Amino acid sequence: MQRAGNLVFVAVLVPAFVLAGCEKQPSKLEEALEQVKEAPAPPPAVEAAVPAEPKMPILVVDPQGPMLGGERIDVSKQDWSEKIYAAVAKLPIDGKPVTLAADRQAKTQYVAAMVGALGAAGAPEITVKSQARVGGESALVLTPERLVKQTPDCAAVGQVRKDGSTAVWQLKGGTARKFSRGFAGPDLSMTFDEGLSKRIAGCAATTWFFSGEEDVIWGLSFDLAEKVTKADPPTKATTTVLLAEAPVAGRKVSLKE
Repeated sequence: MQRAGNLVFVAVLVPAFVLAGCEKQPSKLEEALEQVKEAPAPPPAVEAAVPAEPKMPILVVDPQGPMLGGERIDVSKQDWSEKIYAAVAKLPIDGKPVTLAADRQAKTQYVAAMVGALGAAGAPEITVKSQARVGGESALVLTPERLVKQTPDCAAVGQVRKDGSTAVWQLKGGTARKFSRGFAGPDLSMTFDEGLSKRIAGCAATTWFFSGEEDVIWGLSFDLAEKVTKADPPTKATTTVLLAEAPVAGRKVSLKE
């Protein structure tokens, strides 16, 4: 009986060993796939840092002269105008409009030089913000001289003079019509009504030009410009140009590149 029991035990074990030996062994490919699954995930790719675009500094002209960000242009130097153009040439203008803040007590020639330099550096439009004559801030949108080279030579030119009088003539030169100083400064109403509005109406040009003689404060030149840009009804002069250099009243105006 014991022998018979042993035979039964062996009979049971043999199939188990046979089955164990017949189990499928993993292939090398499957082992490699398992290793990949178990491997830690690679760290996320780090994107290359995008350099920030250079920012345009705040541009200001005050009674001490122009200031670009923290850089003050020393207008006591003989080459102050060249220094303005050199400093502005470094700005990241990239063909975009520029805004400039100008104090009413600043001299017109410093504002004009800044506007001229910005135009030469590629700005298609310069907005000059200043305090209006009646208070509050106002803005004057200017076009650089280099963009109006094809303007008819009958275009109007207006200027505030050192003695507080004003002059109006045409781009090609000729006799300037002069208007005496009023009680509180230039007689801008007469200058516009009898001078600029008639000169603008009598020419096909849609561009007009203005300036102030040396040492005339910017506020007076600004007020003269606003007489045209805010006229009611409006004139056909939709483009306003501040001349980079003040011309002599009645003389032909040569526009800068």
